[in-house]
Amino acid sequence: MAFSIDMPSFAKNPIVTEQKSITYTIHSAIIPDPITQAETLIKANYIRAKNKGKKPFSHSKQVGGSLPTEGKAYSSKDLYDKDGNLKQRRYYDKNGNADVDIDYRHGGNGKEPFPHRHKWSNGKRGKAYW
Repeated sequence: MAFSIDMPSFAKNPIVTEQKSITYTIHSAIIPDPITQAETLIKANYIRAKNKGKKPFSHSKQVGGSLPTEGKAYSSKDLYDKDGNLKQRRYYDKNGNADVDIDYRHGGNGKEPFPHRHKWSNGKRGKAYW
């Protein structure tokens, strides 16, 4: 029995298997979803940046005040004082909730070295770690 199948150019080496006399199963390369690939890249960039204390692809800054506890998913935001000194960087998780803070300077008891980090959990900022 002769037949032809038009395959997209990205399907490499399709294998056609005859099953009974009328049904055919075509096996080809799995087609990656470009949206999923972009999301994976953004997430990987965010994790790498957060672990190294760097800026991810999506980053913004603010002068004065306090950083919001909600922001853009997989992003970070820097807080500067009025003199232009970096005080804090906050990372926002996949849902846009505060995830991790890196404190570069602030008042207080002076027991923590700078920079140090705080992990957020259930909307509450945890103790400093470094």
